[in-house]
Amino acid sequence: MILWACRAGHRHMFWASMVAVGEVAETLCGLAFRVTVDDIQLPDELWEVRPPLCPECAAASYTAKYAMRH
Repeated sequence: MILWACRAGHRHMFWASMVAVGEVAETLCGLAFRVTVDDIQLPDELWEVRPPLCPECAAASYTAKYAMRH
């Protein structure tokens, strides 16, 4: 499943089958971060003012989805 993390002014995507608070994860663009409660369940106030999607994460996601179809 793809989850979101808001870091460095962008929404980043990361793959996770199971994720726990405190684990270190890596975004599709290569940014390592420690998982917080907000990464697992994004609060409504953050969802409404969410930052733009990271262009590198978007490109990596598109490439992965395209590769799976062919």
